[in-house]
Amino acid sequence: MKYPGKLYLTIFTLLILISSQLCAQKESINLGQAPMPFLQMESFEEDPQAEAIVIYDKGESFFEYQEQLGYVIKFTRTKRIKVFNEAGLAHGNVEVMAYQGSDGNKELLKSFKAYSHNINNLGTIEKREVGLEAVHEERINDFWSVYKVAIPNVKPGTVLEYEYVMQTPFLGNPPDWQFQSRIPTLYSEYVLNAIPFYSYTFSAQGIREFDYRNSTPSKIKRQFGSVVDVYGQNMGSGVEFTDLVHTYVMKDIPAFRDEDYITSVEDYIQKLDFQLAIIYQPSGSSREIMTSWETLVNTMMDSKSIGKYLDASEKLAKKEILEMIDIESKNDVAKAVEIIEFMKTTFRWNEMYGKSTSEKPKDVLENKTGNVGELNLLLIGTLRAAGFEVDPVILSTRSNGKIKKQFPSDPSFNYLVALVKIQEKSFLADITEPLIAYNRIPLRAINDQGLVLDKSVPWVDLNVNPISENLKQFSISLYPEKGIGTSKLNLQMTEFESYSYKVQFQNDSEKLTKLLKDKGLELKDNIQSFNFEKPRLPYVIEANVDFELGRLGDKIFFQPFLNFPMKENLLTQKERNYPVDFVYPANYSFEVKVNIPEGYTLIQSIDDYNFSNELTELNLESSTLDNVITIRANYAFKKAVYEPRQYSYLKNQINQIIEKFNKEMVFQKEN
Repeated sequence: MKYPGKLYLTIFTLLILISSQLCAQKESINLGQAPMPFLQMESFEEDPQAEAIVIYDKGESFFEYQEQLGYVIKFTRTKRIKVFNEAGLAHGNVEVMAYQGSDGNKELLKSFKAYSHNINNLGTIEKREVGLEAVHEERINDFWSVYKVAIPNVKPGTVLEYEYVMQTPFLGNPPDWQFQSRIPTLYSEYVLNAIPFYSYTFSAQGIREFDYRNSTPSKIKRQFGSVVDVYGQNMGSGVEFTDLVHTYVMKDIPAFRDEDYITSVEDYIQKLDFQLAIIYQPSGSSREIMTSWETLVNTMMDSKSIGKYLDASEKLAKKEILEMIDIESKNDVAKAVEIIEFMKTTFRWNEMYGKSTSEKPKDVLENKTGNVGELNLLLIGTLRAAGFEVDPVILSTRSNGKIKKQFPSDPSFNYLVALVKIQEKSFLADITEPLIAYNRIPLRAINDQGLVLDKSVPWVDLNVNPISENLKQFSISLYPEKGIGTSKLNLQMTEFESYSYKVQFQNDSEKLTKLLKDKGLELKDNIQSFNFEKPRLPYVIEANVDFELGRLGDKIFFQPFLNFPMKENLLTQKERNYPVDFVYPANYSFEVKVNIPEGYTLIQSIDDYNFSNELTELNLESSTLDNVITIRANYAFKKAVYEPRQYSYLKNQINQIIEKFNKEMVFQKEN
């Protein structure tokens, strides 16, 4: 078979542009036979802190025709890893994700084998083997499951290896390939055996150049349908073709380690992504798959699981839901707030993500629970029934990675929120989190931009949050003769600082007590908190605590901010090629009063300092009046996201915060 004209031109151009970089050599391994040099290796010279290294990692995708399913992709992965220490043992626990569509089609693990190799006390190689029978499947949600297996006898020094075959019927998104991981990789290869019926586009994220890259026709002829050769002419209804084999190789890839303050590793790790663009029929006709965002929006709004569900929600709200909510004689903002807060307290999120629905609105109302899409589409329908202009916004959560706007793709989105417009102003709403205000969305959903499902197809910024405040007030008295200090604490948090505290500590007195204990503070009596269920008010924690004073000769010392400021700079790299993402801007303030103990003189205190620009702020001021030292201090990160070019500046600012806010006050006993 000849390649269809457009596809053939694409392939020919591709071959010219990316023809092989033959200076590099492809590699292979014999599975089940571990080389002695790797077994004897004790560490990796180029990265001594690595707990393990990937010696070899290859993925290959092959299109196979099956009578019942048509074409499926058989994806084979072969991987070999060297483990150096206890931290590396986790690499012996293999997990393979599998997707299931709403139509029942699913990915299946077809084969699995793994080996562990160790040098025993006799100096010989001891090999253990495990197969598909050891694999078990765990269901995560309606769409995802994970195949899990623990490779036996993995310990420091082990070389482990495994190979599996995953079958997927989802041709729109062939398996992507990550060249980089959290440990160094010596060799990584991906092969895509493309057939002429499917044309894909791809993006190479974080990759400047491949060590080897080639596209060449396969030497093996295949056929689709019935091929009847009569004097060199195909008289059958099928076609004959060859695969076009794309090969990508990278070597000596460093570990991806600087993972703090990012959305998802998926956004920055070196990898290949593929997206189906066009389907070519053997008859010569073609159909575009990757068209436009407008087409995607229209398809979703016409679908049963989004558009039709939304229409049904609006009708249900007019008949039943609005009857339960008192919105008479309220202005528009108050009405919207009443509806959103009613639904937050009435419905419970089932912890399932999703932009679409599997239940009917009537069932969600009856059961008072649902996934993200079901609850927030019901909210949108209810607000529309009350006369508001509201649209769905689909997005990708932080853990799912950012949307690639060059690839209009339904599977990229896994979450849905509401865009509410009132009097020329708009805000985002999500009823799955009762601990945040009516006009906020959860931290998990704050990820760059979301797509509004309306005909104009605008993108909306998800990072539109005001600065979150975290204020700590201490009233401190010192008792040198007892070797202790006491303090009355008042902690006040707003916006996402409040939300973070609530999620982390759950208003649980034991968890809050542990928070104080971890700061070196002992609770004297009961700890109290206020406004846990009132997200528009500051979350307040109050307590009385004791803490130990340091002593050196006739001097006593302590930290006036009681160990609450940041103590470790998580920005450790020399430079960074991707943003620093704090999720939201925040200001951390301290108001401290210290009663000078009788018979003691202050000989060292915090240093006054004032600095502020459009990026950060750092202020410390102290004064003394009537034997009471008053300190007012704050540090602020004024942006949610900092660009890579601001990394060195930000790293330096955090170092200054750590230095200045953890300085001790020292008092000396008077003669």
